Parts: sequence; structure tokens; C-alpha cells
Amino acid sequence: MGYLLHSYKDRSMSKAVIAMDGNLSEIGSSHGRTGKSLFGLAVEQVIPLTYIAAKNKKITEDPFLFEEVSEKTAVVFLDDVRANLDFEFFFPLISGKLTVNQKGSKKFTLSSDQTPKLLISTNHAILGEGPSFEDRHAFIAFSDFYNENHKPTDDFNSVFFDEWDFKQWNLFYNFMADCLQVYHKYGIVKSPQDKLELRRLRQTMGEVFLGWADEYYSVSEEFDPSKSVWPDDCNLGRRISKKDLYNHFLDNNPRERTYTPITNFKKKLKAYAKYKRYAFNPAKLGKDDKAGGIEYVCLDRRSKHG
Repeated sequence: MGYLLHSYKDRSMSKAVIAMDGNLSEIGSSHGRTGKSLFGLAVEQVIPLTYIAAKNKKITEDPFLFEEVSEKTAVVFLDDVRANLDFEFFFPLISGKLTVNQKGSKKFTLSSDQTPKLLISTNHAILGEGPSFEDRHAFIAFSDFYNENHKPTDDFNSVFFDEWDFKQWNLFYNFMADCLQVYHKYGIVKSPQDKLELRRLRQTMGEVFLGWADEYYSVSEEFDPSKSVWPDDCNLGRRISKKDLYNHFLDNNPRERTYTPITNFKKKLKAYAKYKRYAFNPAKLGKDDKAGGIEYVCLDRRSKHG
């Protein structure tokens, strides 16, 4: 909150603040009402904010997406974006300049100092990997303390902002000032990422792949996990060609041929290994395993190098 409220922009610390649901759930399921939008509306009470309802599937294809943004806008709030948002589309807004295209008017470009900060709320995970992705986001996880059955009005007996008296507004403004002071003192503090990372990995795989992998690498309930080797009928610990794995996946899920090309299959296998805390190619310390023109994959217990 303090980062969003502060008008100074440090190019080395330019990030999009992403408010996500913290609880793990099936990809595609939406469990909102946790307070993410309320967080954005709180920002709007203090500084100029441009609100954009972001449920549109083709939001990044809208040439007039930022038409309401001006040099006075301090924060752009994309509320409730869908799964699989093209996060890279917003890199220029996060760490560079912003070109604003208005209907019936000449487009103009805001300088990096004038370009607003970005706040995103979503019920899903924001996909991405690598240094460029890591350097451009700051996640906030929202628990389900507030949900469709338990709302802030149940605890505060008033609708936020609309029904506040002078005393409540005074408390609110003092709290926002506290947020600024904390940001000045500590900067952006990285929140616990475990659940958010699991959500991201699960979305990277997809539910179909996760179901197949859970079955393919399953272990009988009678197996003693303290043993050093997996049972003979278990695929964990086995060195299997990637092509054979891919063909088995397609044989059981033929519709996935369109959505999961073999070039993307290994990415899902790596995501599954992290999701289950398995080692990927432990004998190769996580690197590719190729021999005789064939690529192999092995998933096993996490090794000391994993």
C-alpha cells in the first residue's frame, strides 16, 4: 500500500502490485469476495486512480485500454483479470513509458516519471518466469477470512467509504499515512510465496496434466515412504524417454494434442516436479538428460542438490 501511495518512481524497483487469492483451488474456479477490490478502492480514496474492469478475455487487444489515463493518474487498477493474462504486455507501463490512445484524440506518451503505477487483482495466478517477470511484480495473498458468506459489513456494521463518519475517515487516513511510513522504512517487503507459487505451478500445468501426472506417478497406499527405493510398479525414479511420456499423456487425453505441444510438455513436467517437491533429473542435477538423440526424464524424491 505504501509503495502505491508514494509518487516517487525508482526504476530499479518498479513493480506491479498483484493481489491474489491465497488459497489453492482448481484452475478456472473463481473464489472472490476476499477483499482484493476493496484494497484498490482504498487507494482511490487517497490518490488519483484510473479503474479498469479487466474481465475482458481480449483486454490486451483493446487499443483504447488506457484512454482514461492522464498525467494526473497515479495508479492504474486492473480489477479482476482472467486466468492466463499476458503479463508481459504491461512491462512498459510497469518500468517504462506509457502511450495513451484516446478515441477521437491524438495519442500521447507519458514520461517514465508521469507513468502511473499498476495494481492488478485476480482470482487466478499470473504466469511468468525468469528475471524480467520476477523483477516486475510484488504479490499480496488474500485469505478467505472474507468470502461470499462473511463480509466486512458483518464486522464493521457499515459499508466501506460510503457510510463512514468523520472519526472513521480520520482513522483511515492515519492508517494510510502509517503505510507510507512503513514503506519509507522497509521498502517493499516480500510476502510469503509458498501458496502463491503452488497456484502458479498448478496453472502452468493445467488440471488435465495434473490429473494425468498424479496417476502416472502414483504410489500405492501400502508403500512405506521411509524406504530408499520406489516399488517396481511405480514410475518415480525411472528414467523414461520424454516422447514415451508425451505419447502416454496424449493416449489418455487426445484433446490435449492441440493445447499441449511436445515443446511445452517438459515445462509442465518441471512444474509438476516443483509442485510435488520431486527432483527433476536428479542424476543430472536438474539439467537435460540426452543420449543417442533421445531425451529422458526422471522424477524422484528431492535430492540434496534439488
